[in-house]
Amino acid sequence: MNGNDATGVSWSKAIAKTFMERYPDPMDFPWGSWCYPQGYMLLGIEKLWESTGDKKYYDYIMKFVDDAVDSSGYMKQFDGNSLDIIMPGAIVVWAYKQTGLKKYKMAAEQIRRSFDGYPRTSDSLFWHGRQLNGEVWIDGSFVGQIFLTKYGKYVADSAYYFISTDISFWLQPAENPTSKFHR
Repeated sequence: MNGNDATGVSWSKAIAKTFMERYPDPMDFPWGSWCYPQGYMLLGIEKLWESTGDKKYYDYIMKFVDDAVDSSGYMKQFDGNSLDIIMPGAIVVWAYKQTGLKKYKMAAEQIRRSFDGYPRTSDSLFWHGRQLNGEVWIDGSFVGQIFLTKYGKYVADSAYYFISTDISFWLQPAENPTSKFHR
């Protein structure tokens, strides 16, 4: 299957169209205005923009970023208390990559600084949330890593452009005999 229906309309375009029509303001997406659902959808729309060049996708993403990042590069909706809210940060990095505007770089740096002192397990995995003592969720591993990898590659710090301990951990056998952590 090639992702197209009988009329040649791409499923990804159809999904994006539905999403953009239902939520003309990307900040209105249910669950919260700055959280992983927006990150997932906007990363998909980013891929559509890259593959089609259709400016409507670019404009939609930029509306989200511009509503989240003020002119000084500060994001009032971002508190850094959970990996769930880090995922949309990958879109901020994308905006910086596209425009080179300092405000997006500063916003990406604000997100990156949230990892300073972020709690980790004895296996060096990020907790899913600062208040979730020792809890590691597989989705938390990649939502944080998408941001860190893009940040490291496109913003400033190549030390973050890596395959992290979090991702490597999930590739180990189904049970860690030391911690009895079940995957």
